[in-house]
Amino acid sequence: MHISLTNIVINSWESLEKGSLQPGHPFRNMVISTQGDGNIGMATVILRAVSAHDSLLIFYTDVRSNKVFNLQNNNSISMLLYSDADKLQLILKGNTTLHNQDEVTAGHWAALTNQGKRSYMAHPAPSSKINDPADGLEYINDDTWNDALITGYQNFAVIKVAVNLMEYLKLNQTGHRRASFNLIKNNWMGSWLVP
Repeated sequence: MHISLTNIVINSWESLEKGSLQPGHPFRNMVISTQGDGNIGMATVILRAVSAHDSLLIFYTDVRSNKVFNLQNNNSISMLLYSDADKLQLILKGNTTLHNQDEVTAGHWAALTNQGKRSYMAHPAPSSKINDPADGLEYINDDTWNDALITGYQNFAVIKVAVNLMEYLKLNQTGHRRASFNLIKNNWMGSWLVP
């Protein structure tokens, strides 16, 4: 199994882009890890957009969530993606920018279906304790839909991640391959690692 460091970077960003565009792609869901005020949080989010040229990833979340609280205290983030079919793991690290009720969120909100918009309409906020199992959307009906849309948009956040580190691990029976890359002056500088 031979692959160059340059091709790893190219192939990894192509896989990330496919993950953002193709439902069911193994890179569609990514696990993120955040830390703020001594609290480490993990969550699975949907990869929504990718720009290899800008080394940028985008995902959505509710502005009231714990991950946003953490990112407001510490904008560093780690992301884990894995494809069992390809036996490929990517670990990405970077710094985040939060967008809420601005031109960035307006464009992404407009592209969401009504079903997608419902994900940000929950009342009370995500992680709130409740007495009985519920999704927080029981208050929505034909009469309250327009108000719920306004609330949903207020809760909707777009997180942009400027990726600055990538770690690649490819498992193979004939020999695993692992490499690490740092973004230096807009160039990915890589080195091989022992798997």
